[in-house]
Amino acid sequence: MEAETCFLRLEQFENPPTLSLTTVRWIEETTTEDEDGDVVVDETAMFDVVGEQYKLQAVNEASDAIANEGSFLPPRFWLFCDKNNPYDANAVSVHAIVGDRAYNVGFLPRSQAALYRESMARLGKPEGTLEVLGCFTQGKTAPHPNARLYLPDDFAALVLQGFSADPANNPGWLSDPTPVAPRPYQGRHARGFSDDELRKIYCFYARKKKWRCFPGACDSAANGFRSSRTSIPVEMDSFVLDPVASPELSKLHDPEPARAFARGHLKRVLMDTMTEEQADAVLRQTDISGRLHGGVGEAYAIYCHRKKPNVTFLCELVVSRTGQGEGDFKVDSIQYHPDWPA
Repeated sequence: MEAETCFLRLEQFENPPTLSLTTVRWIEETTTEDEDGDVVVDETAMFDVVGEQYKLQAVNEASDAIANEGSFLPPRFWLFCDKNNPYDANAVSVHAIVGDRAYNVGFLPRSQAALYRESMARLGKPEGTLEVLGCFTQGKTAPHPNARLYLPDDFAALVLQGFSADPANNPGWLSDPTPVAPRPYQGRHARGFSDDELRKIYCFYARKKKWRCFPGACDSAANGFRSSRTSIPVEMDSFVLDPVASPELSKLHDPEPARAFARGHLKRVLMDTMTEEQADAVLRQTDISGRLHGGVGEAYAIYCHRKKPNVTFLCELVVSRTGQGEGDFKVDSIQYHPDWPA
């Protein structure tokens, strides 16, 4: 029975949201110049949530429920004008929405509550309920999670200007709850996933870790996944399958064809200045390593080092696949070290 006091069923609300802004990507930073001509970046002021220390059971249950929900979109929050609040007749309560449950996880500060009521009145919805995006965050030393709302202080002005209705400010992924399906590794870890799927993957993981998962953070993470050439980020690990699950991909990820191609190309280069036997002798003392696998069109660096008498860097090749055959590669560029045997 105690747990029942932490949430209400959505059907219990007499006034469900009359306006939803859950598909809008707001401007989170503005760039201006000061009087000296220097560029200044200001973070857009967003509504805060306070009083969580008085709602700890609801806060903890809501943040855990969000972490376990398995959704790929930022969490939803409802803002209510709480006219029956015994401490403040102008209070605005904040509810985290998980499935068919609403958890009261805090309130807007008094000044922001007044601003919120004024804004809703300007939009022709006095005492109305608003649905927005948000999240729970918790630092390593924080005593409890904190709710954050994705809603600018000046949202009424932006809505009246048509910002929230502009398709350019409504990215499709925010209104698409379709889960991201795991798929086989395809060379670089982000290959095979769309940008929107990468945003969703980060959002899915950030919900579990109680990280900020506002759309801007998801955009940045997707760009990082796409540009990275290092090991698979932990956020993507469970979405990338072992390549042996796909025979064709396993064939593409075999490093030997790329190594053989590089060795053959280097032998032809060496034979411009030495005999075939001398070129073979050089290559026997040369290690060829690096990113030697990937899908068609992928470019990877291959590094050559002399093994004896001392390890010495000789050259770097950038090669890419032109097809799925064992010899389907091309050399994009070569950079030779001064110790390269001319």
